[in-house]
Amino acid sequence: MSTSTTRVYVMFLLCLLTMACQQNTSSQPEGALDLKNFEEEPLKGTKVKRVVRRSLDGKVMEEGFVRNGLKDGAWITYDDEGKVMTVTTYIEGQLNGIHLELDKSYRLVSTTGYKNNDFHGSAKKYKFSRVTEELPYENGKLDGLYKKFYENNGQPQLEANYKNGLQHGIMKQFNSEGKQIMEIVYENGKQLSSKIIGAE
Repeated sequence: MSTSTTRVYVMFLLCLLTMACQQNTSSQPEGALDLKNFEEEPLKGTKVKRVVRRSLDGKVMEEGFVRNGLKDGAWITYDDEGKVMTVTTYIEGQLNGIHLELDKSYRLVSTTGYKNNDFHGSAKKYKFSRVTEELPYENGKLDGLYKKFYENNGQPQLEANYKNGLQHGIMKQFNSEGKQIMEIVYENGKQLSSKIIGAE
C-alpha cells in the first residue's frame, strides 16, 4: 500500500470514528469553511467531503474532512517537503480532541487537548522528544498540577498547583539535580508564604 493511500485510509477511519460519536442537525451552519482553494471529494453514502489544499506546484499542504461546511474529523497540515506538521481533530467546526505538532524529524513538539475550542485535559510541550512542560486544563483554565522540567536532563524544575486558572496550593522549585530549593504557598492566586529549602 502506497504512502498516499495509507494516509487517505487512516484519515477516513478517523473521520468515521468521529462521526460515530456525534449527531449534526444543522443544514447551513455559520462559520462554514471557504473551500474555494480546496479540491473536494464526496465520500459515498455520507454527507462528508474529503478536501485537499495544494501549493502552486501541486504539493498537498492541508487535508481533512468537512461536513455541512464545517471541519469534522482529522485535519493534517504539511510542510513544503511533505512532512506532517500538525494533526488536529474537529467536531462540527470546533476543536475537540488532541492536537499534535511535530518537527521535521517527526518528533513531538506539543500535544494539546481541546473541548469545544477550549484547552481541556492534558497539554504537553517537548524538546527533542523529552517532556519540558505538563499543563492540566479544565474548560480552558489551568486546573491541577502544572510541571516544568529542565530541558537538558529532564529533572523537575517547577511544580505548581492550579484551581480554576489561579495558583492554589504549594508551588515547588527545584535545582538542576532535582532537589527542592523553594516552596511557596498560594490561595486563589495570592501568595501566603514562601521559604527556601535547606536554608539555615
